Amino acid sequence: MIINLTKAILHILDANSGVTVFSQKELDLEEGNILSYICEHIDKVCDDPGMRTGTFKENSGFLYKLREYKNGEADFAAFSEFIAHRLYELIGESDSITSSDVVICECVMGERPSIAIMKCDNKPGFVHQVVQQDGMVRNEIINHYAIMPTTAQRFTDYAFIDLEDFSIKYKPKRISIDGEKLDMLADGLFECDFDYSTKEAFNSMTKLAKKITEEFAGNEIDTEAKIKQYVKDTAVATENIAVNEVAEAVFTTSPSAREEFVQKAKEAEIPENIPMNPYVTKRVNKNIKIVTDTGIEISFPAEYYKDEENIFIMNNDDGTISIQINNVGQIINK
Repeated sequence: MIINLTKAILHILDANSGVTVFSQKELDLEEGNILSYICEHIDKVCDDPGMRTGTFKENSGFLYKLREYKNGEADFAAFSEFIAHRLYELIGESDSITSSDVVICECVMGERPSIAIMKCDNKPGFVHQVVQQDGMVRNEIINHYAIMPTTAQRFTDYAFIDLEDFSIKYKPKRISIDGEKLDMLADGLFECDFDYSTKEAFNSMTKLAKKITEEFAGNEIDTEAKIKQYVKDTAVATENIAVNEVAEAVFTTSPSAREEFVQKAKEAEIPENIPMNPYVTKRVNKNIKIVTDTGIEISFPAEYYKDEENIFIMNNDDGTISIQINNVGQIINK
């Protein structure tokens, strides 16, 4: 994605010492290293299938401040400080306090003006230090407690707010305050309603299908293979995975299991249509993995299941299971 970064600011939230440093000036985006560092991190996470979509509640304090900023009633530094201060309050109230750095940006993502929020928990790391002592130079290694992520890593938490329609995309993070769990960004910062991410929805649907299969004494491997085959068969014709159609494909011979699956999916608030995206495609193309109680692991393409020319799984009279692998030309030790 093409990202045009227009403004950026860094705030330091040291919850352990109680010292925060709210920057009053923006980062210098004329400095190429800073610009490329932030843009690379935004590009790395902006299409994360694990992000949820959110809609502000009408009485959201964040929405009020966002409108103030968009209408020119507050400058960027003041708006960003409001965000950082609220995050600092949440971190301080949390049962697990961690110091953090937060980068807040105004940018254009594709053609959409947006606000990007990226927070990283501070982690210790070793750096060098040059010391002058008695007229001599000594190089030392010291432990530094505020190492920001490299471009090969990711920020801990991130969110993007569209400045035109105020839609939200964010990475969920559960925190505990006085023993009560809440979503730090959705509940604590944005005050928004949300829909589950594609990753959460697809994984929840698959997990539920396996659970229903187990309850009705079915074969979980067969269920996983059928889900993968359904997605592959419909990938070209549709942009969404219909949960009702998955039920038809998986529980073909058991109307009771099919009805139970559909009902439980509604109760779990799994979306009726799950968007088809690269994450789903990657999951579908992954091999099925079998782990036996004897410690043997076998991984094979989903299309091999039920294809006795490649792999044959049989139930023995004594209750054990036998797995026969056919047409193997060579075994490679990895």
